[in-house]
Amino acid sequence: MLLLFGALVPLGACGNGADPHDEIQDKSSGTGHEEHGPHGGELIELGDHVAHLEVLHDENAGTLTLYALDSALKPTALAQAPVLNLPKDAGPKQVVATARGSGKTEWVFSDPALKNEPEGARLRVVLGGVTYTPDIPHHDEGHHGH
Repeated sequence: MLLLFGALVPLGACGNGADPHDEIQDKSSGTGHEEHGPHGGELIELGDHVAHLEVLHDENAGTLTLYALDSALKPTALAQAPVLNLPKDAGPKQVVATARGSGKTEWVFSDPALKNEPEGARLRVVLGGVTYTPDIPHHDEGHHGH
């Protein structure tokens, strides 16, 4: 009987209601990834935590503003202008961004097609000699300008 009690005490100490697997999941779910960038836009991760793009879509103006950010969400310069590939019924269309300011960290795409949700749009961004082609995030509920 004493042996049985001795075996149950350690099990009771471990059975504090917390599943060790749940703790691991809780830690992994808090990865530190932000949903929105420093300007309130949506974040797109480039590579494995290499950098981020922050995207703000203003349907009223027909613009898409892109902020280039490093892995710590600080501004980083792009050596060349990003390109937005828009799918069109009559064929794809490319829109080249214009740099805003002198730092080449903020870029603006302007096109009448951006007055609607840019579904299926894809970016082409070169950072550190590597080309990334992420999709533009879109919302089912739509934007009303940010």
